[in-house]
Amino acid sequence: MERGTAHINNGVGRIDASTAPTPVAFAPGSFPDIVDDEAVYFERVSSNPGWASQVVRADDVNGLLEAAIPRAGLTRSAHALMLRKACQFVAEAQVAPSSAHRRAHLSFAKKAMKRVAALDRGDGGRLGIAAVRGAFA
Repeated sequence: MERGTAHINNGVGRIDASTAPTPVAFAPGSFPDIVDDEAVYFERVSSNPGWASQVVRADDVNGLLEAAIPRAGLTRSAHALMLRKACQFVAEAQVAPSSAHRRAHLSFAKKAMKRVAALDRGDGGRLGIAAVRGAFA
């Protein structure tokens, strides 16, 4: 997932990203939670990197990530996995059939992320990707 800033003008969406090609186009109607001038995480369409296949609010993702970081920290690969999981949870909540379903899904996601935060290696070292995967198994 990459980070950028979404802009919506007359129903046309674009994301200013730090990596080329930029801007990245998206369909605002497919992602109704996204508003103009908002920080987002997005995933590019593999066959056309100028289009985003998934766009989620960065605030929602960061809220889940904050609940998930253990005191000792995460390795780089474990953090990348946590970012992907948080984006996945938020994307799934975006398409929930009702606001009650959305809240329930995000509550479940936060509990899952807190399971990672509760992990401890015992030696004070950072948690790796295997420990994070195990928390979601």
